[in-house]
Amino acid sequence: MIKELDEPKVPSVFICPISLEPMQDPVTLCTGQTYERSNILKWFNLGHFTCPTTMQELWDDSVTRIRRCIS
Repeated sequence: MIKELDEPKVPSVFICPISLEPMQDPVTLCTGQTYERSNILKWFNLGHFTCPTTMQELWDDSVTRIRRCIS
């Protein structure tokens, strides 16, 4: 009988706090929190101007791209 191999766990720093999925295009907010770009842009489009994790009001709504570290 072949034993099923468990998929390796993705470290939590690579998981988007909004979707709980691994990030492919991570961006950072002015609060220092990192999100998947598409998810945080949807958050903004819903009219939210706070950080989803800290609930801090954002003083800057720009996002900074994180250089791709893993494939």
